[in-house]
Amino acid sequence: VSLIVSAVGGLVGGFVGIIFAIVFGTNAAVAGAASSDQIQFVTFSVTTIVGALIGAITSIVSTAADSLIYIDLRIRKEGLDLDLQRFVEARSAGTPGVTDPYLARAPGHQAGPQEPSAVLDSPRA
Repeated sequence: VSLIVSAVGGLVGGFVGIIFAIVFGTNAAVAGAASSDQIQFVTFSVTTIVGALIGAITSIVSTAADSLIYIDLRIRKEGLDLDLQRFVEARSAGTPGVTDPYLARAPGHQAGPQEPSAVLDSPRA
């Protein structure tokens, strides 16, 4: 996923950079800039600034995608999704003594898949 996000970001950055280079190069030429050196400088400056901004945005999106993947894998590995599901089901059924999975876990708590009957004290209604 990180590779895909980086590739798409690179393609978008290159495409936007080319568009800006064409637009600003054409506008500078039409506006009657004094020399081709000024046109090249303006085009290079704008393209560099836009490329840096696109690179920064791509870096943020890539980092966010990596973080979400890490959190998802950790939740699945530790079984938090199953704990949350059991908690919601037990609370909805009115089971007394249901502990919130966000609170500190007791020592020796087994993370991961468990049978609902092993967690709940009373049978489900």
